[in-house]
Amino acid sequence: MMIKRSFTFVELDAVSIGDSVEDEYGKKGIIEKIDILKRFNMISYYFILSKSNGTILILK
Repeated sequence: MMIKRSFTFVELDAVSIGDSVEDEYGKKGIIEKIDILKRFNMISYYFILSKSNGTILILK
């Protein structure tokens, strides 16, 4: 599944642990953990990838 920064909240909430994902810049992996942080009027989606492939961050 391709994760884009233009995704809506509904599309981002549909992503789950175990999904194989790739972002617009080529970073890819299997989601190991999802953190959603709500601060003021901004929501941050952190998709932590397995095998130390990093994190995909989406700010809304």
